[in-house]
Amino acid sequence: MEGRQGLVLAPAGSPPNPIAQVQARFRELEGGFRAWLARQSMPVEAAVVTATSAAQGAAIGGLMGTLTSDLTSAFPAPPPQAAAEI
Repeated sequence: MEGRQGLVLAPAGSPPNPIAQVQARFRELEGGFRAWLARQSMPVEAAVVTATSAAQGAAIGGLMGTLTSDLTSAFPAPPPQAAAEI
């Protein structure tokens, strides 16, 4: 085997890609959620959509907050201005 280069193929009996499994499970859950939501009355649908949108916004805001937490230290505060004499 020394000096041989090429592709390494997975055995035929290997398990499927775990990322593809997670994606398929997510699609399955999303489809079930949408089907359940379609069966609900309008006020319940509005409340659920509002709550899920708020949770999504909070998650994105938290992520952005952690990514930009050091932004204020990059720009030093200007010195306080002395009172202008008239």
